[in-house]
Order: sequence, then C-alpha cells, then structure tokens
Amino acid sequence: MPLRLFSRRFESSLHDLFNDLAQVLVAGAEIHSRTLGQSSRDRARSAPRLHELASDSAQLSHRIANRLADSLITPFEADALHDLALTMSDLMYALERTASLSAARGAAAVPDVLLEAAQLIERGCELTVEAVWKLQAVQELEGYAQEMRRLRRQGDSLALRARTETYGRGGAAADLLRERDQVESVEASLRLLDELGRTADLLRVKAP
Repeated sequence: MPLRLFSRRFESSLHDLFNDLAQVLVAGAEIHSRTLGQSSRDRARSAPRLHELASDSAQLSHRIANRLADSLITPFEADALHDLALTMSDLMYALERTASLSAARGAAAVPDVLLEAAQLIERGCELTVEAVWKLQAVQELEGYAQEMRRLRRQGDSLALRARTETYGRGGAAADLLRERDQVESVEASLRLLDELGRTADLLRVKAP
C-alpha cells in the first residue's frame, strides 16, 4: 500500500489546487511556445492572456499556502509543498516575462534554438501535471526528478548555442542586449524546471 503524503481530511482539496496550478502552467507553456514563433503583432496580443495566467498561478499558490497552514502533515512536507507551489507560480511568471521580451524584439524573429528550448519547457510543464497526481504516492516521483534534470541540461545546451549565435551574428548593441535578455529569461525558466524536480525528489527521499 503506497504511503500517503496528505491526510484524508485535506488530501482532496490540496490535490485539486495543485492540479489546477499545474494545468495553468501547461496552458501558459503552450501559449509561451506559440508566442515565440509568432509575428511581432501576434506576440503582443498574447501578453494579456499570459498575464492573466500568471495572476491565476499566484492566487492558486496562495490558496495552497493557506490550506497547508491548516493541514496535518509534517512541517517538512508542508514546507516542501509550499516551495513546489511557489516554484510553479514563479515559472509561470518567467514564461510571461520571456514572451514579453519576445514582443519587445519588434519584427525580429525569435531564434529557432530558443523555440526548441520553449518546447522543452512545455514538456516539463506537461510532466508536472503527471507528477502532481503522484503526490499521494511520492515514491513514484523519482522518474519526474530525473527527467526534469535531463530537460534542464538539454535546455542549457540550447541556451549556450543561442548565445553563441547571437554574438556571432553581431549587430546593434540594443538588439544584442534584447536577445541576451531573452536567452537569460529562458534559462531562468529552465532553472525553475530543475527546481521543481529537486523539490519533488526531496519529498520522495524524506517521505516517512
């Protein structure tokens, strides 16, 4: 019989809130990927929806924090789950920022290598939905943590390529700075994916 992370009294509501937050993240990642590949006019049109999703993620993480304050789980579990929710919300805000930076590029196309990185981030968000369903049996989270680390490493390689291509092309300083900022924003999202995996792995390793 699998170990239960949540007490029966709070299991359903916490689980539902985490699932809602993960679904928001997937929706945001899909729009983020689509936005980076769009024209400058269409990129700007996506901004309000991403801002709305970022606000939703913040509200959901706050509701999770309030529910955790009333839960019967151990302090470590509560802290780890709180970190998990906050990191998911931070990732949504990072996606919003990257999309905003892409809109600021004007007519310049987003490099293909960053579009590839966006697909990795989208995959990580999809895996997070699956991971949320395993919070009731945390020993099953090992594969999630490993895959998030793999995505981070693969994404870091793409970000390095993006930097190399950016400075290899040269151009106006303002354009180089905008592209550098976008690469750094993508890297921030990749770090948050890795952080999600690490937090989930702590829950697995320290489960009673």
